[in-house]
Amino acid sequence: HYYIFNIEYIDENRCRIFYEGTDDKPGFSLIAPYDEVVEDKRFKIRLLKTLDFEPNFREFSFRFLSNEDLINMYNGQIGTVLKDEKSTALYVSKYGSDAARDIDFLSALLNEFNNYNLDLKNQQADLSLEFIDKQLGIINDSLKASQLALERFQNESGVYEVTSKGLRSEID
Repeated sequence: HYYIFNIEYIDENRCRIFYEGTDDKPGFSLIAPYDEVVEDKRFKIRLLKTLDFEPNFREFSFRFLSNEDLINMYNGQIGTVLKDEKSTALYVSKYGSDAARDIDFLSALLNEFNNYNLDLKNQQADLSLEFIDKQLGIINDSLKASQLALERFQNESGVYEVTSKGLRSEID
């Protein structure tokens, strides 16, 4: 469900955001102060009053795009090519009529790729640490078992390893 919202001038400090109701959809109206964030279950918006603000401006409309609308809008406008056959580097390009918006889109896309890549690296690091911890536990258990076996052997056989140089001199 998408709505076409209208904005109409009320005074120097406020405007009205609304849409008319239909038989199956009730109408909506909200008084919004300029330069403040306004939240509704359908949106969160801030209407900035610029230096070019004109009182009694003509009513205008807008709508929020759905994910499907965005996908369809960008479909066919994005190109990708590997840097070379064995590369993991990717060239990404966007074809459109608004260079500033295309740059903003590519910057946001690069930011998402970087965040995703960082998440993957963090997951891999966590898995590596978990593996190392498990291996250290296994090695520690093996060392304890070997130490116990050595102590048992020494007690049963009476054979001990002499590691002290002073004690070795006395034995020699």
